[in-house]
Amino acid sequence: MGVPKFFRWMSERYPCLSEIVKEYQIPEFDNLYLDMNGIIHPCSHPDDSNPHFRITEETIFNNIFHYIEKVFFMAVDGVAPRAKMNQQRGRRFRSVREAQDREREARNRGEVLPTEKRFDSNCITPGTGFMVRLNAQLRYFVARKISTDPLWQGIRVILSGHDVPGEGEHKVMEFIRYEKSLPDYDHNTRHCLYGLDADLIVLGLCTHEPHFSLLREEVLFTKQQTKRTTVPEEMTFYLLHLSLFREYLGYEFSELEKELPFKFDLERIIDDWVMLGFLVGNDFVPHLPNLHIRENALPTVYRCYKQVLPTLDGYINDGGTLVLERFEALMQQLAQWELDRLEDKAADQRWLDSKRQQGTMDIRYSGKARDKKSNIKLKGRADFESFAMFDGLDGLEDGEELEPSKNKSVFSEIHTNIDDELLEGDESVSELEYRQQRRHYYQTKMDVDICPEEALRLAVEYVRAIQWILHYYYDGVCSWSWFYPSHYAPYIGDVRGFSAVPGVVDFEYGRPFLPYEQLLAVLPAASQDSLPECLRPLMTSPQSPIIDYYPETFETDLNGKTQDWEAVVLIPFIDQERLLAAIRPLYDQLTPEEAARNVHGDAHLIEYTAEDQGRTESPGYFPPLRHTFARVTARPRDPFIAERRHLRKGLLPGARLDVLAAGFPTLRHVPHSFHLARCKVKVFQQASMGENMMLTVRTPWGDGEPDAEAEARRLLGRVVFVQWPHLTEATVVSVATPEKKYSLQKGSTDQLSVQPLSDTDRTVWIGHMHDIKSEYEGRRGILTDDIPVLVYAKPLTGRKHAATPDGHVVLQKQWSTVPKPFALQTCVRELKTLEGSYTKYTSVADLFDKGSHCFVLAPDSYASMGKVIEVTERGRVRLDVTLTPEPDFSAVQRKEARLAATYFPGYVVAQKLGITSHLVSRLTGCLLLEPGGGARANGASNIVGELEDARIDRDAKFNCAIEIKHNKKNEEMPGYSRRKDGQWMYSGRLIDVLREYMSLFPELIEFLGRNTEGFKFKEGDIWPEPEIRARRVRQLKDWLKQVPCAQTERWPCGAPLLEAEVVRALEQAVDQHRPPQPRTRLSVKPHLLYKPSQIGGSAPPDPEATYQLYDRVINVREGFSVPLGAKGTVIGIREAAEPADVLYEVLYDEPFEGGLALRCSAGRGYKMPPFSLMNISHGLRLKFGQTGQTVAAAAAGAGRATNGAASASGGLAQFSHSPGSPFAETHRSPTTVAGSGRLAHLARQSATPPMPPMPPMPPMPPMPSCGDTFTDIWQDLQRAAAAPAGAAVSLGQTPQVGHVAPARQVVPVSAGPLPAGLLPVPVPSSLSAPVTAAPASDGRAVREAAAQAHLAGGSGKLPGPASPPAEAPAHPVRPTPAPAQPVRPAQQLDSCDRLLRLLQNTDGGVPRYTYVASDGGSFVATVVLPSGRSVRGGTAPSRDQGGRSAVNGGRHGGFVPMQVTKKGTPKKAEAGPAGGGRKKSVAGEAVPAAAGPEKVSAPAGVAAPAAANGAGPCDGVTLA
Repeated sequence: MGVPKFFRWMSERYPCLSEIVKEYQIPEFDNLYLDMNGIIHPCSHPDDSNPHFRITEETIFNNIFHYIEKVFFMAVDGVAPRAKMNQQRGRRFRSVREAQDREREARNRGEVLPTEKRFDSNCITPGTGFMVRLNAQLRYFVARKISTDPLWQGIRVILSGHDVPGEGEHKVMEFIRYEKSLPDYDHNTRHCLYGLDADLIVLGLCTHEPHFSLLREEVLFTKQQTKRTTVPEEMTFYLLHLSLFREYLGYEFSELEKELPFKFDLERIIDDWVMLGFLVGNDFVPHLPNLHIRENALPTVYRCYKQVLPTLDGYINDGGTLVLERFEALMQQLAQWELDRLEDKAADQRWLDSKRQQGTMDIRYSGKARDKKSNIKLKGRADFESFAMFDGLDGLEDGEELEPSKNKSVFSEIHTNIDDELLEGDESVSELEYRQQRRHYYQTKMDVDICPEEALRLAVEYVRAIQWILHYYYDGVCSWSWFYPSHYAPYIGDVRGFSAVPGVVDFEYGRPFLPYEQLLAVLPAASQDSLPECLRPLMTSPQSPIIDYYPETFETDLNGKTQDWEAVVLIPFIDQERLLAAIRPLYDQLTPEEAARNVHGDAHLIEYTAEDQGRTESPGYFPPLRHTFARVTARPRDPFIAERRHLRKGLLPGARLDVLAAGFPTLRHVPHSFHLARCKVKVFQQASMGENMMLTVRTPWGDGEPDAEAEARRLLGRVVFVQWPHLTEATVVSVATPEKKYSLQKGSTDQLSVQPLSDTDRTVWIGHMHDIKSEYEGRRGILTDDIPVLVYAKPLTGRKHAATPDGHVVLQKQWSTVPKPFALQTCVRELKTLEGSYTKYTSVADLFDKGSHCFVLAPDSYASMGKVIEVTERGRVRLDVTLTPEPDFSAVQRKEARLAATYFPGYVVAQKLGITSHLVSRLTGCLLLEPGGGARANGASNIVGELEDARIDRDAKFNCAIEIKHNKKNEEMPGYSRRKDGQWMYSGRLIDVLREYMSLFPELIEFLGRNTEGFKFKEGDIWPEPEIRARRVRQLKDWLKQVPCAQTERWPCGAPLLEAEVVRALEQAVDQHRPPQPRTRLSVKPHLLYKPSQIGGSAPPDPEATYQLYDRVINVREGFSVPLGAKGTVIGIREAAEPADVLYEVLYDEPFEGGLALRCSAGRGYKMPPFSLMNISHGLRLKFGQTGQTVAAAAAGAGRATNGAASASGGLAQFSHSPGSPFAETHRSPTTVAGSGRLAHLARQSATPPMPPMPPMPPMPPMPSCGDTFTDIWQDLQRAAAAPAGAAVSLGQTPQVGHVAPARQVVPVSAGPLPAGLLPVPVPSSLSAPVTAAPASDGRAVREAAAQAHLAGGSGKLPGPASPPAEAPAHPVRPTPAPAQPVRPAQQLDSCDRLLRLLQNTDGGVPRYTYVASDGGSFVATVVLPSGRSVRGGTAPSRDQGGRSAVNGGRHGGFVPMQVTKKGTPKKAEAGPAGGGRKKSVAGEAVPAAAGPEKVSAPAGVAAPAAANGAGPCDGVTLA
């Protein structure tokens, strides 16, 4: 059953119903049920709106398996009852048409669709080949999990596949009813049902189980579709508590408690509430006319129920059986409401008509001035025609036909031809209108002329539908063949007189359809591929006897709804006898494989067994299981369907409602009152518009103030329950008022420490108070009044079993390390709880059972995973441990700055591209292109569109910008953008992307340059011609999809992260690190071991551990996507407000199934929460006493520094232990070198102290001077020019005297001539002689002077008056080393980029470029240093080559000093001694500043180049 908008309406009316939880916050359950179709559909077609989307079966199965991790009852939809098939049929016909429409629209826009066939979601129907393969994959998956995952080995898994008749959620209900009928059933069983359908709420309440929760993914009620994550750790879930729902319903109908003539019973109220919900429609019966959830239909039904129930002699729904007389009384009350509603609307219409006639209509009419309900009697046609209400109907002229499509008011369906008999008698106008609307409804919707006999027939069918649904929900299927035979429900007033008709609620049981029969009943002809080939002609052949069941076109009717998906699909109903008669003769043509799909099957019970069941073959895509420890038992359906006489309905007597079951909240325990009000509670993304059930907390101190000191003495150091009504345990650490803070003195359990709050602390206190108050009132609908006292407590995060010194095992609670504030009036001190069924261990041997895995916590072997061998008599645990040395990443760390992208400010990017920085910002943000054309003037704002914008297809609107940043979410894109000190920086990769964008779509760039305001534009404004527009839009969309940054995930600004190039280098380092894996045996004290446990919650294995990039980690979580014991490296840290919500991106050493591609190879990445990891590097830091990221190198150095005995023992001397250590090495594996055991024994005998810490790594060398780097530049350029074609040239690897030379990247030089401006030139002779260094105090001038001395090629003397002292040390010439092997593919840095990097690394500023365009299309560039010195290049065919020509020209002529006048005009400065005056260069000529301007041309939106003299930064000219 699907009730549209039901989930949202209920969640907003009862705000505390659901809470958003993370995966680790889901409580413990006894039974978990999975409605598999709620997983299959989103995993197989997550994006139906995209006609380009394609997916393979392998990907679908992987997605499903990755989704399922803990489950007891897995139910896949089987053949549905006939009553459901009408809805299934309409849904499938509509989905096919929508998919075809999307593809047709895409082709009309000129888009090229993929050649492979799209996934048809209609194949998710019982009997198709896809469902057969899925069923086999699910059985394989469960067998594999039970055979390999210890967490699956203690549970029963029941798999009810597609071949078992029944809908998935109702098969779950069958199981619950059967279990509940057993004599040994636990009345306090805790249930959880996962699914996406809103009707699961109704099903859960029908069970009357008090501990029942629903789990579903978080719902975002927004217009934009968000990308769905498949990583459980990133998912947020709604946990909807039916325990709270039961109490809310008690409040909803609490007024009946004093009015009923019989006993008020909440369980019976819940049964009636279930029946009331069916009146607004579901999958089996249409909604009654004028009853829409969005128009407050449910409150209306509740109000009528409250009015009629006190007049009856009992409840209406008797455990799934409808009491007809009472139900008829309810329908009569609803009919009266329907008539009253029409009269109200008629009064409104009369008031509007009168205002129209008077010409004084007030649009602010609030309803107070409405006429009272009319009692005017119509005696003749003249009176009727003179009635003002009809005169004002949409301003119709005399003789004009009234068309419903032109009039959307409530009277639009009234016929103008009124029968004379309607005008006779003593009836009000409203009654006449009602009767005429009723007649029009039946004629247009059902094509019948209503009469008493027809009305009774429709009423009987509708009541039978309500009764069938009640049986379906409470007892199971009462008839497989019955269905409601109309697309519409009767008028409410016509549902009467049925109680006197005999046999109204009698049904014939029948039999379920076979799979192929259902396929023919629900699929359209477009999905014929899901059928066997011999049956397809029944859908397509004109000679088919049932061809009329498969229309190619059909109509839909919104029928009062607003969304297309809610519309009624007007297709013919299936005649069961005709269908079966047409298909039976074709069964003989089925192949044996096809015939095997057309049968009903059994469910399967799958359990763990210690006996090896042998090899299990894979059904495809996955490896076979060589050893299977899963026993599969067939579970026929019929024996497990409880008979109605054995069903136990209602609340069972043993259910405990007086205690708190963890994870099942209750409104008890805190005094409060309730009322309904419109308080705009924000449960979802928007404030609710309807009424909310508000709870008001009654404080125990009344109107006075609480005694804070007394409360502190009562609470401090004790465990309380906080955060009502979703109560959880917490230990109190302090109590605070706005003036004082109370806490326990250190080491005391009863002595208070009272501290006055400072102004800062008081501000923090007030902020906490307002946050709590806002959360309660704005999200939960709870009014707390004033909060005078805050309780600071550490919430419970998990539990762990700990060994005591006497050998016992106790269950300890783990508390958060960060206290949180709570309102005093919402805390509960003493409370009875229903504890979970935690495993009880009586001894250390029970806890550390043989063969289980655990992890070492002591520094000597921190985070090492061991397999338990035994527990010794002394209480120690003997482990078989593999000690693997960790890889050394120091080389990667040294190269990180060079491997990662270089980022430039926006204005630098603009200069490189020759556009404005504003355009750069827009091209990297959001620019929406919409279909159609506009006639707006150039430069006009496009933010407010015209009226036709509302009709634009939302799917056709797209962002034409390269969205590599998000200001609102404060997110950047690694490798492309970075936000530093509030300023956006962009990488060279993005410059390349933007340059390609500009070259491919220059007309769009020019348009954006002219239209500098707004972010929404019409495609037709850019490309007026339709054919050109379609082609260019298609090309633009295709290009945006294939750019590298389109698949890159955005990242929180400033959060630690390693970019893709660094991660690839880490992968190479890990792959090259293949050390031996020696095994040893350790005896460890139990308290120094961590054993994975499901009760651990979010408590980390080691709360003291800290994480940073490059840290080595190990997975310590069982039953997880990542294999237990898998090692990896931290490559990203996504911070969060709560410590448990932090996610670490980890690059694992080996790929695994379900792994992600996080800037790394597929299958090697994953996002890990802190409670799933142990930090190996943290242990090494503890061991070696170091901090930072050099610990791996230090550990490696420690291993190399050991003596020869250690080397002979395979490097295990670092794991030797002193006699007082909790470890005692007892045995080594045979793979260890002979004699190592004796060496270890001698080491222990001599009480060898722990290894001393290694000296820290030498500091990184300082950046070289500007002059040194300029030498590198020109030497590198010379080598690049002289190298043979295709050779790899090492740039800048000349070692620097006195420093460790950082490695530089290797650039392959392609064959062919060098770019213009990059000419092979000899090394200047001045570089062969020592160059005297300048004093450091000269700053920028000295750096530029050094640069000029190296570039000029002259004497090498420094310009300017500041000459270095003679005794200054000379800088030696550095020899060029041999080329190194390339580390990664790299892009060659041209001279412009190297100059920019040089100046940035030495704080020398940013060079600026100006360009002069000639008539022939060539350019002359001038580069200007920050101080004003400039050089002009030669003529070049492009801007880029012109810029390189200018920079290369600096090595001959030098940079000419520039001066700026008061007006900002550059003037020529005197040439320094280094240049020896101006000198002709190969690339160009340095020109004086006074050179006259030349003609400049630039496209619109592109910054105009400056004059030929090279404008400086202060000349008032925009520099490109």
